[in-house]
Amino acid sequence: KLGRKVSFSLPIDRLEAGDYVLEARLLSSDDKTVALAEAPILVAGPVENEWRFDENHVLLHNGEPFLPLGYYGAYRALSGEVCNATIIYTLRYDPDDKVDEFLTASHERGVFVAMYPYPRGNEILSGKITNVNNDADLSEDHIAAIIQRVRRFRDHPGLFAWYIVDEPRATPAIRRRLRQVYEIVRREDPYHPCIFLTCRHHEFAYFTGCGDINMPDPYPSFLHGGLAGEGRLPVWVVPQAFSYGAMYKDRTQERYPTFTELRNIVYQGVVAGAKGYIAFKLGQREGRDGNPHTRLGYPFVYEELDRLKPFILADDAGLAQSGDKDILVTSRQVDDQIVVIAVNTATTAKAGAITLSGPAGGVERWKVFNENRNIDVTDGAILDEFGIYATHVYVTENIPELTRKLADVEVEIQETTALIEQTQAK
Repeated sequence: KLGRKVSFSLPIDRLEAGDYVLEARLLSSDDKTVALAEAPILVAGPVENEWRFDENHVLLHNGEPFLPLGYYGAYRALSGEVCNATIIYTLRYDPDDKVDEFLTASHERGVFVAMYPYPRGNEILSGKITNVNNDADLSEDHIAAIIQRVRRFRDHPGLFAWYIVDEPRATPAIRRRLRQVYEIVRREDPYHPCIFLTCRHHEFAYFTGCGDINMPDPYPSFLHGGLAGEGRLPVWVVPQAFSYGAMYKDRTQERYPTFTELRNIVYQGVVAGAKGYIAFKLGQREGRDGNPHTRLGYPFVYEELDRLKPFILADDAGLAQSGDKDILVTSRQVDDQIVVIAVNTATTAKAGAITLSGPAGGVERWKVFNENRNIDVTDGAILDEFGIYATHVYVTENIPELTRKLADVEVEIQETTALIEQTQAK
């Protein structure tokens, strides 16, 4: 019995592109093989469009850092809006030429697409739908269909990821088959990462080996006349941009998130280290313009993240600490520039104290990003007021703000809401 783990490194970067087998042997004192384990290794060669992660979980497109910011569905961003990524459910039902057209049109607008690697519905994943045993493998037809689809689109410049599954318990999907789908896709196309999404956080452990990206969609489901709960989000996030109340007649008590709430959702993800944001979903069954808070709020928040991109993709620098468990804090440093982000997750207003250390401790005055105000440090701490679900981003003086401020967006939302109400009253 081996009593400890043995770690080792291999000079994989020195190998030429091709297939290899890693062989590990446990030898006795007289050099006899006691145990043998093998694992295949694929060394992929260079391609024109490569998507991969670096050691800090930052997505790279042809070696350049990429921060996914976008929406589910065929959302068409207006001129000037930040939107570079989308996830599309329905392409699996379209013929290849229609998929090609969509990928090309999206790419021409600067929007990259993630889609399912299988061409049909959920019968590929679920034994319940095909009336076979839940331990059954993918059929030969299923495998051939996945391989054909991946090979057909893996070289398209508009593709950035494969969407392995959406909420596997609801699909429903069999873990054994999901792993087989993932292994087929990563073998056929090592240049595009695979997304695994679920709203149940404990399922990330159960479905280990089903994707490269863990992507939770923990929608707070805000209530009319009420608020929601608190939470922290990992890796990539699906922020809520819709209302169940607008989708289902039996959930009319639920509403859209407000601008303050959706900004809180996104920045909670930032604090927790999420490095990709694809909201679900603008225009969900309520018209092109959608709700003013989500329709106007998400483009503004995405513009903020795009402006702060190097800091969003950086890891926590350990330069700030919150004195309140309900106020989540992260600090990021890029060269001599520092950003401190604080998010109130409580359903009450808070007086926050953020203690600074290291290089951040030497900053005497901070700009509050896009709020038209500065704040002076008091006894080594940022002291500030946080409304319910308020988010404050503190930046050093050399980080430029946006032309529009939070107050401008709030006024625009109020005016648009009033206009809609007037129109509906007629």
